[in-house]
Amino acid sequence: MFLAADVIGDKKSGQRRRDGQPMPKIIHRLEEYNIGDIVLAMQAVILAAGEGRRLRPLTLDRPKPLVEIAGRPLLDHIAAALPAAIDEIILVVGYRGSDINAHCGSNYFGRPTRYFEQRQPDGNGQALMTARNALNGRFLVLFADDLIDGPSLERGLKHEICLFASEHEAPQNFGVIIANPDGTVADILEKPANPPSNLVCTSALLLNQEIFPHIKPGRPGQESYLSRAVAALARRRPIPIAKMDFWRPVGRPEDIPLAADALTRRLTPYRPDARVDR
Repeated sequence: MFLAADVIGDKKSGQRRRDGQPMPKIIHRLEEYNIGDIVLAMQAVILAAGEGRRLRPLTLDRPKPLVEIAGRPLLDHIAAALPAAIDEIILVVGYRGSDINAHCGSNYFGRPTRYFEQRQPDGNGQALMTARNALNGRFLVLFADDLIDGPSLERGLKHEICLFASEHEAPQNFGVIIANPDGTVADILEKPANPPSNLVCTSALLLNQEIFPHIKPGRPGQESYLSRAVAALARRRPIPIAKMDFWRPVGRPEDIPLAADALTRRLTPYRPDARVDR
């Protein structure tokens, strides 16, 4: 049975949550997945600074995260998939960031929400660095590019850190994962011309503070890829690969109806009880 009310407090510490409310930080046990581990509250970082050039003309008057799919902005679908353990949302914005701020406000899907601006479009690695000083312990990283699967994210929380992956028919367009026999990351090849497999990085990662020393600025004319930092960290410690049951990349206008169709074929494409609180 899922014990959503299994709360452990600390009256002596006097600590308070990021939204000013009293602790606890331990919020529930994931017994519905037979994990049995205590899951600590954590932050989710949503990287939403990109211009979405491939989605033009849809992104000429709005940022990519606010492009609608099945009647809701892409960003709403992502936020609706967040695990219950997430107690704060951090949005890294850039292109038309004020539009995202106006849509999400200071309390998005029932969670306190903060914003950091990525001033230069220098890659998702540097986007995460923008929010580094606000991040504590381990945290979930999501790209505001794709539709994702909430239950898969929830299951992934049994790991200390992990890389969410899926198979794709065009792996050359993504970061291709080379796996060790034990199911951990051996290496990641960013958009290789001849992919050695069809197992690719999705738009979700569970990370901790260990990632930051491995995030390097991109070379002149190149972006800083977070996947390269993950590959570097994987050479120092095991990073499990967690399967994403549902993942739908949204990169071009023709992907919109396909993504909407994929949502309507799922049992719960959007949580009707989830709402935007401004």
